[in-house]
Amino acid sequence: MLVRGAGLIGATAGYGMWLAACEAPAKDTEAFDTFMSDAATALKRTRPTASNLAWAVDRQLAAMTRGSSPEEKRHIAKVTAQAIADEDAEACKRIGEHGKTLLEALAADFQGYEAVERMLAEDAPKWGNDDPDVDAVVMELCDFIIKIHAELKGILGNPKMPALYPVSSNVPQGLSIGALPSGRRAGKPLADGCSPSQGCDRFGPTAILRSLDKMPHACLDGGTLLNLWLTPAVVQGEEGGHRLSAFLKAFLDMDIFHIQFNVVGQDILRCAQERPEEYRSLLVRVAGYSAYFVELSREVQDDILSRTVNTL
Repeated sequence: MLVRGAGLIGATAGYGMWLAACEAPAKDTEAFDTFMSDAATALKRTRPTASNLAWAVDRQLAAMTRGSSPEEKRHIAKVTAQAIADEDAEACKRIGEHGKTLLEALAADFQGYEAVERMLAEDAPKWGNDDPDVDAVVMELCDFIIKIHAELKGILGNPKMPALYPVSSNVPQGLSIGALPSGRRAGKPLADGCSPSQGCDRFGPTAILRSLDKMPHACLDGGTLLNLWLTPAVVQGEEGGHRLSAFLKAFLDMDIFHIQFNVVGQDILRCAQERPEEYRSLLVRVAGYSAYFVELSREVQDDILSRTVNTL
């Protein structure tokens, strides 16, 4: 059985636990609990990145602890499964009600919907902040992309592997994409590589690393780069060197493929935009490659300037 959609996956898991309870030993409580623990593990393995699945399974296990016999536990599992499904149906209804306003705001590129834009941009959780719920969504997307590519073969029969290369194409690609529910306006650049969207990382570079560490880098052929912008003052002197060394050690201890830095003041980059003839030798990292800042298009320059300036 194939199930798509976080809510439906959770509801399916809830009923899956009830079906398992129907097959569990009916006379021995300890054997019943062991059977349900094994069933929970098996269900979670069907979609390890699906947070709703794990949540529903754990909710069932917790609920069944209130029963003192297999019969009571089986009844609790049935009631809990129904509750999970009913709650999701109500949540979907409310999503539809709120979604109408969101769709109108997106169609208008947030013109006249500035309060909605502000809420989405400032309050909605974003990738790159070590938020388990957001990170689970990204992992589920990666899992989907990897499975799609696993079915593809080259002309010589060789396997295909997905890669997440932007190479600054996030700027022109953004020109053809309308407003997004993240609060991004139409035509603005997309995120570069695996980096958080511009200005959306709010808890510092370590939180970014913790999010990125969850990605299945071994299953991606490349392009899982992270761009970080530091000011010269952050790495200045012996203390700054120690801070950078500690951060790089944390990076090396994690399962992360690639990280690159720009260490330059924002004021320098803006001066280079205004007086390019004075900054012809200014090199920056763009997206997997280096380039002279003044030779980049204005759109790519602005994209670099929109990145979060981090401290360590």
